[in-house]
Amino acid sequence: MTDRTETSFLRSEARRLRTDAQRKLVAASLKCCPLCGAVNALTNRECFVCRWYGTFSRDPLSVETALNDLLERCPELVDSVILDVPRRRTILRRFIGWIRSHFHRPLDIFA
Repeated sequence: MTDRTETSFLRSEARRLRTDAQRKLVAASLKCCPLCGAVNALTNRECFVCRWYGTFSRDPLSVETALNDLLERCPELVDSVILDVPRRRTILRRFIGWIRSHFHRPLDIFA
């Protein structure tokens, strides 16, 4: 493998692992309806699809399977499942922001 191919492979693998970890984190806040198999938020008292209000399945494997099935049927939901972690600003960017905040003149809206 060339260095460029190896780097792109490692990036895609890291992205896949990050999304898998985030799916498991999201699956921890969900539950599965035993009647219709819909994925519901943990805070819901009843299923939003079939109005079931009994005991829900909170088994991580079944919830993750139902979530994966949902994402296969509706791939546009993938973006809402993946959490974007903001990057920390570098020391230089923080210093420049500090300088700007001290020397920035306030806007006079009454002039």
